[in-house]
Amino acid sequence: EAVLRGWETAGPQPSGAETIQKLCDRVASSTLLDDRRDAVRALKSLSKASVNKCVFWTYVYVVK
Repeated sequence: EAVLRGWETAGPQPSGAETIQKLCDRVASSTLLDDRRDAVRALKSLSKASVNKCVFWTYVYVVK
């Protein structure tokens, strides 16, 4: 039995590439300004997370 609790969802999660593609599609095709703006913000957030992750692992490598 699948139980939903806040951030937990049933089923497989989309890959990062799938998520980015869906957000890009929303930016390109949405007729609602708020939807396009939210998609751009989500892409910006993902890019920051990716950079932060890269910086962290570079730091870990250098410290070793």
